[in-house]
Amino acid sequence: MEKSNSHQYTAIGLMSGTSLDGLDIIAVHFQKSESGWTFDIIASDSVPYSPSSREKLVHAPTMSAADLMQLHIDYGQWIGKIVVDFINNNGIADTIDVIGSHGHTVLHQPQKGYTLQIGSGADIATLTGIPTVCDLRANDVAAGGQGAPIVPIGERYLFQDYNAFLNIGGIANIAFHNGNEVTAYDVCPGNTPLNELIGTLGFEFDKGGLFAGKGLINESLLSVLEQFSFYQKEGPRSLHTDLILEEFMPMVASADGIVADKLATVVEHIALQISKAIQQHKEQYNVQKLMVTGGGAFNIFLIERIKAHTDVTVVVPDETIVKFKEALIMAFFAIKRIRGEVNCLQAVTGAQKDTVGGAIYS
Repeated sequence: MEKSNSHQYTAIGLMSGTSLDGLDIIAVHFQKSESGWTFDIIASDSVPYSPSSREKLVHAPTMSAADLMQLHIDYGQWIGKIVVDFINNNGIADTIDVIGSHGHTVLHQPQKGYTLQIGSGADIATLTGIPTVCDLRANDVAAGGQGAPIVPIGERYLFQDYNAFLNIGGIANIAFHNGNEVTAYDVCPGNTPLNELIGTLGFEFDKGGLFAGKGLINESLLSVLEQFSFYQKEGPRSLHTDLILEEFMPMVASADGIVADKLATVVEHIALQISKAIQQHKEQYNVQKLMVTGGGAFNIFLIERIKAHTDVTVVVPDETIVKFKEALIMAFFAIKRIRGEVNCLQAVTGAQKDTVGGAIYS
């Protein structure tokens, strides 16, 4: 499996985000030359969770140890079968060197020394017959880091035309690059509160921000949201869904107004928090272009509000990169792991040192 002297790899990346939309899967060919790393996307797909699977993942943090362990195995076996189907459907059997599986985050308390992403890597490797890298964040947490964000390693090497990156999934995170200097952290809630709000009307998400665009901003609620305790944390910082549901959403729920007004207000809040982050680092990193990916990049109204609050060029790339950038970087993360190279940056996570993250099953 060790290919430290090789310069070409084909890898599969797997990502399940906090939005709980489903499993993102991508197959990518990577090549390293004197000028750096390049990649070509072979195939990609998003596999939605069934209502019952989504329900289990939602309630995983409160499961008994035995039930959580069973879900860990069941989920890993489901992922393994999905990967086998993906490989067969795309005719890429016997070409994959490694799988990078993020798993699904159930618990994340780095200040207490732990983070847990379920989805048994042993089962994925056994079912696919392909070496699998998983448990990507634990080594960084053990070294005193936040275990997040981990995508900056891919941004540094794969997207060198940009030096600022915003990903809006369930949580919005941002990264700024200047050579080996990197600042990256979770900024604020992203799609999670928006999906929670629109869910009360029977929709999974606010397509294009249509409902939010019809709402009026509640200035009182906007001020209250500024008091979210997460914003008092010094960076590096990482946010988990639990805190959004336990503290942020009750602030929203207790406010007066219709759902559209609350959506408009939360969108404005997100845009303002992002603009503050950009402004804070704009001069240091000479930020001129910002790449926006994740499901929130398809929220036209949210992107408009971000543009309204910043004077940098906001770029939403092609749909495949928007949807699969994180899965793509999980594939690259796995390659760095089997090469024995750093893939978690202490400058980003606050760890005592750079680390080589990920457990390998083969």
